Amino acid sequence: MSIKDRKYTLFAVMAGYFLTGFMGSAMVVAVPVIALNLQMSVTMTGWVISGFVLASAILLMPAGRFADYLGYPAVFKAGMASFAAATLACGFAPSGEFLIVFRFLQGSASALIYCSGMALISCVYPPEERGRAIGWVTFTVYTGLSVGPVIGGFLNELYGWRSILHVTWVLAALVAVYSFATLQPVKGREGKVSDYRGMLLFMLMVLLIFGGLSVPDVRGYSAFVLGLIVMVVMTVYEYNQKDPLINVRLFFGNRTFGFANSASMLNYCATSGVLFLVSMELQLNYGLTSEKAGFVMLAQPLAMAAVTPFAGRMADKSNPKNLAFGGMLIIALVLVSMAFMTGRAELYQVSIMLFILGLGLGLFSTPNNTVIMNSVEKKDYGFASSTLSTMRLMGQTFSIAVSVIILNMFAGSAKIETMSEEGLITALRMAFILFSLICAAGAVMSLAGRNTLK
Repeated sequence: MSIKDRKYTLFAVMAGYFLTGFMGSAMVVAVPVIALNLQMSVTMTGWVISGFVLASAILLMPAGRFADYLGYPAVFKAGMASFAAATLACGFAPSGEFLIVFRFLQGSASALIYCSGMALISCVYPPEERGRAIGWVTFTVYTGLSVGPVIGGFLNELYGWRSILHVTWVLAALVAVYSFATLQPVKGREGKVSDYRGMLLFMLMVLLIFGGLSVPDVRGYSAFVLGLIVMVVMTVYEYNQKDPLINVRLFFGNRTFGFANSASMLNYCATSGVLFLVSMELQLNYGLTSEKAGFVMLAQPLAMAAVTPFAGRMADKSNPKNLAFGGMLIIALVLVSMAFMTGRAELYQVSIMLFILGLGLGLFSTPNNTVIMNSVEKKDYGFASSTLSTMRLMGQTFSIAVSVIILNMFAGSAKIETMSEEGLITALRMAFILFSLICAAGAVMSLAGRNTLK
């Protein structure tokens, strides 16, 4: 493939990943207004966000396996077109129920984008240039997450929450047209998907685990345990299949792939709840408005966006595992520092800690993603790309769930806004120490396995 075609592909994937990241963070800002406008209950309001995530998680692995056979450009184009259509439908949703359904479709479309995007990059870029390309893709994700609350808040304030969706679907439609016009065909694997039982087991597992983590009570814990049982059954079943949906043998036989994915999940487990907890502290203990708290927390995604292109270039020139290990080590040290500083840090110190945390995240993410994509053969790029996103979603869900459980331990039956300052500080310290230990385990995982280039 020519250099020009590579750049076309890189731009399309960057644009698609930017819009999905932007959509996720921009909608969070508008949720309170949406709830009032559509007269939604608290439970329904939560599904505006969780419905998107759940749909994406359920379909990522099946979509990735279909992408291996159908070809990554075809699946990416379908994802962009359906994402634009679903976002348009969200913008005209007449009620909360319709909005949740359309958000579910939007999450399904994002699964098509995520399962094929990184696979496309791995197809068109050779291993010695892949890290830089992955770095730029990661940069756009973090940029979308960074500017989402700012631009989303601006649009919501001036033109209403629907304007966020209308701007996004127009841009998504343009990216879809661009993708259809520029992406070159990539031949998929021979044959067709046949493991439909494995697909159903995976979907049931994700539904139970994600649903269980989202409900911090006996019902949720029971669903989570049942999901783990289904995971064991699915693992045994998939291990004995000739062409499984989940290539379990790849996890056990390819140590680099297995350990790097484990490190990725542990990274998200340790870091995804940090901004949630810091936001609570800034608003409840420091008395900041949500807008001002958002600007303080902007330090983390900005640092991540700044360092990822550099980390990508370094991953091509040196051992990416060492970079990933260094990033995880930085994160662990920052989390320990935050545990000791919580309750007595000045605002500028909070921003500095979040900025350094963002540097560690950026230094870890791109090299570790490069290790994962370089460790598999071309025929498994779709599966590897889907696995990356699944690890991210599982880690994020677990991190938020653990944060909520720890807060509940100290809030008891009281509402969050009535929690004592001492109780919140103790909860945050416990969470940060736990997250630092998880991060230390992830650092060890990031160094395990052999160095491979496919």
